[in-house]
Amino acid sequence: MPFLIHVSIPPKKEELLQKFIQDAEIRSVNRLQGASSIVFLFRVSDARLIDVLKQLDAAGVGLDFGIVNILRIEATKPEIKEDKEGAEGKSSVGTRLPTEVIYSEITAMTTITFDYIMFLIVASVLAGIGLATNSSVITVASMLVSPLMAPIVGLTFGASVRDKNLVKKGLVAEALGVFICFVSGFIIALCLAKVGRDLSLPTKEMTDRGQMLNIYFGIAIAFFSGIGVALSIAGGAVSSLVGVAISASILPPVVNSGLLFGLAICGPAIVGDDTVYNRELLYQYSGVSFLLWFVNFACIFLTGIFVFKVKQVAAIPMRGSIFWAELDEVMHKDPESRPWNRVKTMKAIQEDVDGSLRVKNNKNYADPAWRQALAKRLGGVVDDDSTAQRLRDY
Repeated sequence: MPFLIHVSIPPKKEELLQKFIQDAEIRSVNRLQGASSIVFLFRVSDARLIDVLKQLDAAGVGLDFGIVNILRIEATKPEIKEDKEGAEGKSSVGTRLPTEVIYSEITAMTTITFDYIMFLIVASVLAGIGLATNSSVITVASMLVSPLMAPIVGLTFGASVRDKNLVKKGLVAEALGVFICFVSGFIIALCLAKVGRDLSLPTKEMTDRGQMLNIYFGIAIAFFSGIGVALSIAGGAVSSLVGVAISASILPPVVNSGLLFGLAICGPAIVGDDTVYNRELLYQYSGVSFLLWFVNFACIFLTGIFVFKVKQVAAIPMRGSIFWAELDEVMHKDPESRPWNRVKTMKAIQEDVDGSLRVKNNKNYADPAWRQALAKRLGGVVDDDSTAQRLRDY
């Protein structure tokens, strides 16, 4: 799939970008002159995309100055000539998509929304009904609806590129999802406990997920599922995550754990007969079922990180935005070794540029000489006179 690269730079940097275009042998470049910026538009095949973005990073475009937008093109005419040329020499190991594109997709996947919560509830109810009625078909259908794999993907990718915000989002979304699934299973248990004898609760679908033997099989399945998750994301084949989610079976074990736990706690009281449900056995099944989810989660996470490393997924370079909380560290580093190369969300970047310049608990800000020295250093790196001036005037 080809991409459209949209580059906006200040006029004084045009010579640098023209050199990049010449060195990278970019064809069919459109140039638009604006009041305060110059825009360059050109197409790039997916085979060359990562190399082109690396060259832009090396030139500082999108890092020290300017803006780079990456847009997918569904179809284009005429065909990009370097498609075949670039594909011939392209390594099959590295990721097909740049980290920036993958990052934006995964960030959207790990956001907690109303739809995310509703899909969880629907999937949990389907899983609970399938487990209680011993229907593997309904249980598999719940996996198709379940969004519980997305936060694991976000957590795994965030850990791979060392993005604390994405890791936190993934953990919170996954924890919320597990809680909703467990509570849903518990509520379903309360509704079905009265007819437990008629349904032969716990069913085989429920007890199978409570056997320790399945933990060992779960490790093997989760191992290969983790590989599938990472390959799907790095290759841009997000649709294949559905199949991976089914194989990993993330949601049903959690619902099953809540279902068994609810039967163990409230079942005898609802029925009025302590002999109907074996509490000790139900507690055991519930614990093992929850452990099955945790094993799946841990294996997918660890395997995914390994595959992302093999696929050469790295942190997004980000030099132009200042990490105000680390200014003390910056002052003692050479320009070449400053801690800019970290993934940052657009919100964090905006807070850096437009937010307060005050550093929390930083006593050095009381010293005007320290601030001037800092502004002098930053002025040559950020290429932003207003930022340096705001520091001087602070």
